[in-house]
Amino acid sequence: MIICIKCWEAEPFYALAEGWDYNPFDVHGGRGNMCQLFGKDMQTFFFELNEALAA
Repeated sequence: MIICIKCWEAEPFYALAEGWDYNPFDVHGGRGNMCQLFGKDMQTFFFELNEALAA
């Protein structure tokens, strides 16, 4: 999953939960897997990810 993020972050973007439904993330479980991993903290994950990428 981390490798997918690294490849995807090469282009400017704002990460949203819906983006995990598409390639390359969908083949690794997509949004469903993210929900299992982060649960109620998934929104916090996206907030912190976007904050870090904007820096």
